Amino acid sequence: MKNKRLLILLAIILTIIIIVSLSPHYFGSIIKQNIKKHGYLAIFVFTFLSDFIDQPLGPDIVAIIGLYFKLSIVFIFLSSLLGTWSVSLVNYYLGKKILSNSINNMHSSKKYKKSYYLIHKYGEYGLFLSAALPIVPYTICTWFAGAFKMKLRNFFFYGMLPKVIKTGLILLTFYLIFNKLL
Repeated sequence: MKNKRLLILLAIILTIIIIVSLSPHYFGSIIKQNIKKHGYLAIFVFTFLSDFIDQPLGPDIVAIIGLYFKLSIVFIFLSSLLGTWSVSLVNYYLGKKILSNSINNMHSSKKYKKSYYLIHKYGEYGLFLSAALPIVPYTICTWFAGAFKMKLRNFFFYGMLPKVIKTGLILLTFYLIFNKLL
């Protein structure tokens, strides 16, 4: 039963990754329209969705689009952070409940092998690197952190806290760039 749920989840995720990868401009325009219309709520929703799966339009892009529409940098930061943290906890929980029993079947693709190795060998430090740098997909690392039953406190400190720093630095950089250009 758990293997069946895992296969269905992976099929859905793979389908979404393929669809978004084939037409990122289309989905980028949908994100722009919704941020223009709904503001911070759209930033939260699209940050959540873009960090739920590994795909080309990441949560930082969503936050930058909010800056383009001259929304408050503080509220953009808070909205994107809430979205990222919420989905990180969901992915951690999915990994803990669904993947922990099927972990040996998971690491067949190159991305999964890198993520599996990073979290399995280096644990919290591997999660920190995936959250702070685009070396391996953070989403997959959150699944493996849950699957390997990393303590929630360590998950927060090594996975979610670096996202605060990364998002803050990216937002601040683009805020300064947009203020000089516009």
